[in-house]
This record gives sequence, structure tokens and C-alpha cells, in this order.
Amino acid sequence: MRIDLHIHSKYSSDGVLGVRKIIETALKRGLDGVAICDHNVFKAYEEARSLAPPGFVVIPGVEYGTDMGHVLALFVTGLYDLKKDARGLRRLAELREAATEDGALLVAAHPYRKRESVPDGFFEYMDGIETRNSRDMARAPGNEGKARSAAGERGAFMTGGSDAHIAREIGACRTVVPDGTERTAEGVRAALEARLSAADGEGGKLRYQALGKMRRTRPKTFLKDAARLIDFTAEDLIKKWR
Repeated sequence: MRIDLHIHSKYSSDGVLGVRKIIETALKRGLDGVAICDHNVFKAYEEARSLAPPGFVVIPGVEYGTDMGHVLALFVTGLYDLKKDARGLRRLAELREAATEDGALLVAAHPYRKRESVPDGFFEYMDGIETRNSRDMARAPGNEGKARSAAGERGAFMTGGSDAHIAREIGACRTVVPDGTERTAEGVRAALEARLSAADGEGGKLRYQALGKMRRTRPKTFLKDAARLIDFTAEDLIKKWR
């Protein structure tokens, strides 16, 4: 089974995708399930579940911005009422407490994005670590190795996710669990907790990240984003022909 455990919808502050489009695209890509993890909101799950055909797994999730990094909360029952600091970030310790009470699992999302190391104790709060993130792999492919090492050292389960903000990114990276896994959220959870998961997929295209931003940008920044898109496209070509 292949499940993209990190997708953003229009309900994220930086998202543009409708929930129906996410489900349709995931099915076209041959995925067996998704987790829509919007930034600090929980609005897409019920809609996604109502649109999903029988056997297609929809896992409830949220991506929280915390004082130690971004974290995916999976198998949640709702949004947690967490206090924010002056930067608008939640305290990871409080998120861990709320997740434990809710019976949810925490996964470190792209833990090495834009940083060489993580804060002391960060991984101690985690049940799993996202070792493949398509957006990270496009910009900093070396982050995967560091994340895999961290997961191995701590016995955390590994996940993969596209971190998709536009349809073209969906499924670029995904979590793989054994084919015999029960095709339910409970079945996927059991596979994760048994450390039977693996992360699969390739880095996304840098130009897709620019496209996602351009679709939600203000008119006066459009030219700046268009210029960035040209640069990303050139960088993709250079990588391909090296």
C-alpha cells in the first residue's frame, strides 16, 4: 500500500487545492490513501472521507508549527487548543501531551529543512520521522540520510510525504506499508507502530513549488515569483543533465 501522509489543501494558509482534487489526483497516481495535514487547522478530513471510494484510506491529520519544528499529528480526532508564543508557534511539549491524550501519533516533518541539526530533545517527542519529503529532496537531498539515521537510532517509524501544495506534487513521495495491511486507518496505524513502513519516491520539481506560490500570490509580487520560476526550471535542467 502506498499512502501520501503529507498533503496540503486550500484550508492551509499556503494551500490552493480543493479536497476533491486531492482525492481524484491521488487515485489517478495509484495511491491507496492520503493524510491531508493542513497548517494548524483541521477542516479537510470529513470532506475527504466522504469523497473517498471504498478501500481508499483517509487518515486525519494536522501539521503544527511548534517552537522546535514542524510536526505532523496523525490519527487525531480534532484540532488541539494549544497556546501560541510571540512567534505564533505552539510548544512541542504541550502538543505531545495533547496527542498522547488523544491517542494520536507525532511525526517530525522535514526535520532538517533549513537547518543542520534539530533542537535537543526534539526527536524524543516523536513516534515517527518523515525521512522522505519531496520538497526537501528537490532542494536538499542530503536531508534524507540524516533523517533516516535519526529514525534508526531512535527506533522511530519512517514515513514519506509529498508535502504537496499543488496537484502535480501529490504522490511524489509516499509511505509504503505491506500489501497485506488492512485497508483502514487502523490498519495503517498498526503497520506504522510495528515499524513496517518505508519511505519511497523522488524529489519534486522546484518549479512546482514556485507554481504553488504563484497561484496564491498577490498581483504585485507576481513578476518576482515568475522570475523565480524561470530560475527553478533552469536549475532542474542543470540537475538532469549533470
